[in-house]
Amino acid sequence: CSPYGIVRSSWRKTLQHFEWCVELPCNTSATICLPDGTTKELSSGKHQIEGNIPTVSPMVVKDEFLYIPTTFPQCHASTIVETRKGDLVAAYFGGLYERHPEVCIYVSRKPKGSDKWEAPQMVADGVFTPGTPDADFAGIDSTSNRKACWNPVLYEMPDGELWLFFKIGKSVKDWTGWLVKSHDGGKTWSKAYRSGVANNNSGLDLDTDEKGRIFLVCNPHSFIGIRSPLSLLVSTDDGKSFRRIMNLEFGVGEYSYPAIVVKGDTIHITYTYERDYIVYRQIKIK
Repeated sequence: CSPYGIVRSSWRKTLQHFEWCVELPCNTSATICLPDGTTKELSSGKHQIEGNIPTVSPMVVKDEFLYIPTTFPQCHASTIVETRKGDLVAAYFGGLYERHPEVCIYVSRKPKGSDKWEAPQMVADGVFTPGTPDADFAGIDSTSNRKACWNPVLYEMPDGELWLFFKIGKSVKDWTGWLVKSHDGGKTWSKAYRSGVANNNSGLDLDTDEKGRIFLVCNPHSFIGIRSPLSLLVSTDDGKSFRRIMNLEFGVGEYSYPAIVVKGDTIHITYTYERDYIVYRQIKIK
């Protein structure tokens, strides 16, 4: 509000463009600052200004949304991979709001050479048939046949297959681990099935070696909040099962949120030690 009346300002913007409507009362002028750092003098009346929004740095060569407004109003927790063919594949959860039972996992693809992303594709919805083993595992009861999907993580296997891990549950304490796979670069996806990895609602990480073995570091149990032991596991059957190689830590304490990189015959692991230190371990494998 000004001594001469109400000043009105409204705008619409994308990452790269803005439209700004400014209305000034009689006997009023204003100086407005534009996104590119310049200023503009306005007199009384209604003004429509539009222009481009500069990127945050000259190093940014692409600046865009994955999709325009779609069927779900909110989204969160994105993950992205660049496939061996050069396609970009991103995943995220979307729905009315976080925790809502209709929140699903969506995938967006941008094929190599394309100038735009394909429309979001729903790949997991958290819906179960009550009374089935999967429904029992997810804690589905008679009140509802679905729960919210959370926090996807994409990973490309050595053979090019895409694995998409995610959680299903009413809340963090209720999470169970699930997995969908794609054999065609994210165009189509398998039915969701249990990831086979115990979940205590802490972090985990994995990597593969040149032989195709999957090395996983995690707290291998389902006791919520208990973050010991911390173990290194391996799978030789494409993740269908894991065998424990060693316990990195055990006993009372918190040993959690590990990271792992496999290079040749060497495994590099870091993790939280009692929230006092970060541990680094180097392991030789055969």
